[in-house]
Amino acid sequence: MIKPIQPIDEVKRNFAAVMQRNPDIALTDRNFEIIGSVIDQAQGNWSENNIQYAVDQHRKTLDKHDPNAATAAAAPTQPAEVLGTCSDGRLQLPIDATEDELRAASLAQVKDVLKRRREAAGVFFQTFPAHAQMQKGDLR
Repeated sequence: MIKPIQPIDEVKRNFAAVMQRNPDIALTDRNFEIIGSVIDQAQGNWSENNIQYAVDQHRKTLDKHDPNAATAAAAPTQPAEVLGTCSDGRLQLPIDATEDELRAASLAQVKDVLKRRREAAGVFFQTFPAHAQMQKGDLR
């Protein structure tokens, strides 16, 4: 390829502007080579007009974005939360239960949700001997 006659920052700006107007065109090495061959014929002038002309002339052969791949990458699927039963036999609440759901839940369900939230956040509590004594009323 012929060396660009503009500063590289200007070439990048012009190329980005054309690609923004043509979002269906993928940014691949192959596309860059095809566009570059047209620019070579224009003596290395990477103007917006020349880049757009190259895109228009080779639109059918340029690599396109796969619309399905874009939506799949944008929204990764998370595995569904599997709910079991609590110690009182009731169904576990989802980890993102609302405040209203927590108010209507049993004590076992609330404790279970809070325990799973702490585990998901990486927060673990440890009972210290003095705490256990305090709960029994042995510590003064």
